[in-house]
Amino acid sequence: MKTTIKKRIFTVNLLTVSILLVITAVAFKLVARSYLINDTIKQLRRIASRAEEAVFVSPHPFRRLTDSETAQAQSYIDLMLAMRPPSSSINAEYAIIDNNNKLITPFKHFDKKPSDSDLKVIDKIITEGLNKKLSEFTFYDSGYQYAAVIKPITLPDGTKAGNLLIYSSLDKINEMQNRINLILFVILLISAFFVLFLSNSLAKKISDPLTALNNHIKSMSELKFNTFQVPADNEIQELVQNINLMAEKLDTHNKSQKLFLQNASHEFRTPIMSIQSHAEGILYGVIEGPEAAKIIIEESKRLTHMVEELLYLSRLDAIEEVYQMEKVDMKGLIQDTCQRLSSMSELSHVSLHMDFCGSNAYVSGDLDKLERCIANVISNCIRYAKSCVEIRLTKQNDKVIITISDDGPGFDKDEENQIFKRFYKGKKGNTGLGLAISKSILEKHHGSIEARNINEGAQFIIELPAIRQQ
Repeated sequence: MKTTIKKRIFTVNLLTVSILLVITAVAFKLVARSYLINDTIKQLRRIASRAEEAVFVSPHPFRRLTDSETAQAQSYIDLMLAMRPPSSSINAEYAIIDNNNKLITPFKHFDKKPSDSDLKVIDKIITEGLNKKLSEFTFYDSGYQYAAVIKPITLPDGTKAGNLLIYSSLDKINEMQNRINLILFVILLISAFFVLFLSNSLAKKISDPLTALNNHIKSMSELKFNTFQVPADNEIQELVQNINLMAEKLDTHNKSQKLFLQNASHEFRTPIMSIQSHAEGILYGVIEGPEAAKIIIEESKRLTHMVEELLYLSRLDAIEEVYQMEKVDMKGLIQDTCQRLSSMSELSHVSLHMDFCGSNAYVSGDLDKLERCIANVISNCIRYAKSCVEIRLTKQNDKVIITISDDGPGFDKDEENQIFKRFYKGKKGNTGLGLAISKSILEKHHGSIEARNINEGAQFIIELPAIRQQ
């Protein structure tokens, strides 16, 4: 079963909410129960203090059983009034025992005889409290929990007459806590549903754009490079923009590939047709052999040159193409290149002028590839120049700038942006690949090339990052 982002977010939030519910319920139960038990003992302690003040320190002191029943009645009434609980959450009971831990039957004409369960609880208090010398404690009896306070009885003359036992069942506290737990559970349950609803909405808000992106990428695999928009947060919106940018570039690359194949097939068709037609002319005796052979040789050389440049350009574009980077003296490179192209310039009656301003300029690059790049640009200028091509080398800050100008007719309108495309040829162009190769080489060296018209002729501006001379 697939694990989706929506399912993962929902599962994590559900698990988190469930754990929080359990922790909150358990923690609240422990804290609330501890608080209620402590509060019950505090109330029992307050009752004991009131009882001591109202009866044993009152003008009607505690009487022995042999005293008059009227005095006993008055003491009992005062005791009952003092024993009224300050809170309805407890139901306080009491008992009086003597110094021998024997129960003093409370006032035979004014109170009922203790039941067996009461005697059992009192005996438990004596066992748990007096024998262990505890004054405040809780205990269990017959499955019920009780809280008890033991208050020593001291007569006005300072003698100890026994102990006052005040205790209360915690049933009401348990009932109260159960109700609180129920209310808390309902609140937490509603909160949990609300949190899960929000998490589901959040997961949907995240997963829906990703689903749309996934579908869009699938359509791109089918060469449908359309851009799209989807409402989303900034991070996903940035991803959408990057995918749209990638789609535009892929669309451009796909169109350029199609155009490249069209241009390549057209460029190859021309020399092939020329070779075929002259070969047939020789076969049928229509064209003389030497003349046709000369044309066939020229077209074959042209075709071979075109194939070589295409292969070279494909290697330049390939990731695995190796560049042997070294320190290159651009002044020496330009001089060597011009020397190599001197025969071409002489045949075209074009002079090459070199102008090197300042000290030598050095770049980090592949010597052979940079030499081919400069040679392609200079040879292009030689073909269009009337009489002169000027090469100027300067260094500005961290850049080496090479300006190559000719005094030819210049570029046609908007031609400056087209001449670096593959198979684009001017009026005197050869294969239309030379300047494309130069641009590719410069880009791999983190450089650039620009073409523009000047007052008389055309000009190429080449920029390369300079390195400091050691």
